[in-house]
Amino acid sequence: MKNMHKNKSIFLHIGTKKTGSTTIQNFLCHNQKKLYDLGFDYPTEFSEKVKTAKSYGMMGLPQSGNLHEIFINWMEGDENSPPIENLASQIDADINKNIVLSSENFYFFAFNKKDLVTFKETLSKKFPNHNWKIIVYLRRQDEYVESLYSQEMKDGCMTTKTSSEDYISNKEFELTLNYQSFLNVYAELFGKENIIVRPYEKAQFKNENILFDFCNILGVKEDNLIVDLKSNPPLDHKVTEFLRLAKKYIQPEQKMISAYISKFCKPHPTEKIDLLDPELKFKLYKKHLASNNEIAKAYLGKDTLFLKEPKKTSGDWKPFCFTVEDAVQVTSLILAELTKNDINNSQTIKKLVNQNHQIIQILAKNKLI
Repeated sequence: MKNMHKNKSIFLHIGTKKTGSTTIQNFLCHNQKKLYDLGFDYPTEFSEKVKTAKSYGMMGLPQSGNLHEIFINWMEGDENSPPIENLASQIDADINKNIVLSSENFYFFAFNKKDLVTFKETLSKKFPNHNWKIIVYLRRQDEYVESLYSQEMKDGCMTTKTSSEDYISNKEFELTLNYQSFLNVYAELFGKENIIVRPYEKAQFKNENILFDFCNILGVKEDNLIVDLKSNPPLDHKVTEFLRLAKKYIQPEQKMISAYISKFCKPHPTEKIDLLDPELKFKLYKKHLASNNEIAKAYLGKDTLFLKEPKKTSGDWKPFCFTVEDAVQVTSLILAELTKNDINNSQTIKKLVNQNHQIIQILAKNKLI
């Protein structure tokens, strides 16, 4: 009998962070059935925790499916958590289809080679006739750091603002921004020829669209697929700062505030600014330039990985200072969006109005605005 699943592939999308991974996972979820009919199985498993997150509009968790639960258990690393082979074996997919797995948390596996080997061996035994294809998007390091800074403020990870120099000099960045070292681990285990490197730059995407680009990697036409998707959009700097301050003082409602702001606020309603010192970001770019271009030569056959370089500065940059006027502008924006989107839900609007009044009072009392 002919082996129906021979020469199939496991497409392992490993991120990295801040390179549209949530948008790609959103695409995979919305097109799950259509992709299956085209020969691609994107397995998902929704836990109660994930369903709750989804109800708040936090789409990143359900999109990464059962991989999210695997990484949570692995990263917690307590002695009662299942071994990685048990977690990996939970991934269930059709052996007669190409398999697509996606999680930016695969980045962390590069720092624990033993577990990455175990993960690969477990799935290779389960799907012995599948080849491996590793998909990785790389973002210019200075853009990555600023985007992560904004994300951490938005998520409430940074309740106290740090200086640009303190943030950029974080020792963890020494590892995470060394893309060449990261790629060497995956190339050694999966074969350099199986690593698909894509620069995270609009001008380098197919049709300047990351989802068109991802479809091109899979070898499927975007026709009849839902590709008009964007998840986890960058928020305006005033909205981001408002959310950071709000999360420091408003507790149980913070998820609701975050969900509504992320869902309804436009990406950049006011002029975009530099959240971190442009001079320090330029130095970071120059620091990794040679290594990035080595990646371009090794994986793309060209001289440079990125087309654009960061702007140089005159040295007159100052950190953004949030004011009472900014707070009023942001809350007006939120309430205007709520009115448009939840016109029939007066209770939701009333609750959010009360929360915003609370926030401004607390920020003023603590002399933060």
